[in-house]
Amino acid sequence: MIYTNIVNTKAPMKIEKLRDNRDFSFFKDYEPQSFPYPANEKQEREIKLNHMKIIIAGTMTDLHRNNDNLKSRSLLFLDIDGVQEPETDMMAKIELKLNGFNYALYPTLKYKPIENVRYRLVVELDREVNAEDYQTLIFGLYETLGIVYTFDQSNKTFSQAQALPIITEYTKEAQTRYQDDKKVFPVDTFLKIFRNNPNYTQAKPKQKPFYKSNHTNKKYTGAFLDELVAGAEHFNRNNWITRQIGRMLSVGADLETVYKMIVVVNENFLPEPLTQKEVYETFESMTKKHSRGA
Repeated sequence: MIYTNIVNTKAPMKIEKLRDNRDFSFFKDYEPQSFPYPANEKQEREIKLNHMKIIIAGTMTDLHRNNDNLKSRSLLFLDIDGVQEPETDMMAKIELKLNGFNYALYPTLKYKPIENVRYRLVVELDREVNAEDYQTLIFGLYETLGIVYTFDQSNKTFSQAQALPIITEYTKEAQTRYQDDKKVFPVDTFLKIFRNNPNYTQAKPKQKPFYKSNHTNKKYTGAFLDELVAGAEHFNRNNWITRQIGRMLSVGADLETVYKMIVVVNENFLPEPLTQKEVYETFESMTKKHSRGA
């Protein structure tokens, strides 16, 4: 199934009607939204949170988007951001590696030729996959494509929704693709290939080793870092994130540093990350409160 919504809403995801019961065909019929290229971060957030449509393809047990309610995914989404090689080279790699499979490729909101090349790749899978298999496929495709890019940490979150195609004054120059006359991507075949990749073993989360503390007189910074890595229980995530942001602000860290740190902590050290919207709204609330001297 295809589920759509916007980020900044408490309304449940909407189930989209498909003409042929193929999730991938949704992209063939979809009419992109049009937006002006964001002039600054505030305008970008406004578009992303309140106007731009997002999508999840797969099976949800409840229409409220989170990792618990998302049972499986039917399409694989890869964000290719901040491409650090010529755009023509990136395109050539995708065409070569995915020539035999159905895929869609479209520019994202901040796409600008040469200066800021950003695309979203959508691959049709031959079966729906769970969270573990989805992460393996993400790793394997990134490795296989060999594109020099900036990794978006949101790809690690199973229930992370992706923005649908859009049009700006710059995307008219981008190279969109919708290849629908090939094969669907054989999940089980490639899971075996990817898991036999030596880099996959290195990339997998390793069992936490046992360490004996070598500090009997732990300083504030050491205790704080330990707490960040320890994370929080599922039921206490929001309060925990709020407290950590407040602690970083209280010691004078730059706002950019605080936000980047809390995003990394959220994605890597919580049993189930909060959504980008929840993290940003908490960060924004705390920075306003801090600026008032509260």
